[in-house]
Amino acid sequence: MILLKERIHYLKLFDFYSDLLTQTQKQAIWLHLNEDLSFKEVAEILAVSRSAVFDSVKKSIKLLEKYETILKLNHKNNFLQKLCNDLSEIKDQKIDEIVDKIRSI
Repeated sequence: MILLKERIHYLKLFDFYSDLLTQTQKQAIWLHLNEDLSFKEVAEILAVSRSAVFDSVKKSIKLLEKYETILKLNHKNNFLQKLCNDLSEIKDQKIDEIVDKIRSI
């Protein structure tokens, strides 16, 4: 069973790297993590076996983690968010403009 913190982490990775997954992997992981469906429920929707869904989700999670290890998009995004938050606490017009530009990316 995936804890809420892990679920949120994997969904963030999914947002960054879902285009690198197959359509079947996308569907399985989305239904399992975002819709909170069991492997059996996902299997019924996708008309595949429960073990196929289990394997697909586990493989997808490993791939998402691998992509994050290599590309670090989630890590960089978290860093930029923290930087923006820290900078926004400084009351300066120019800094506010820079923070707004960064957040619009």
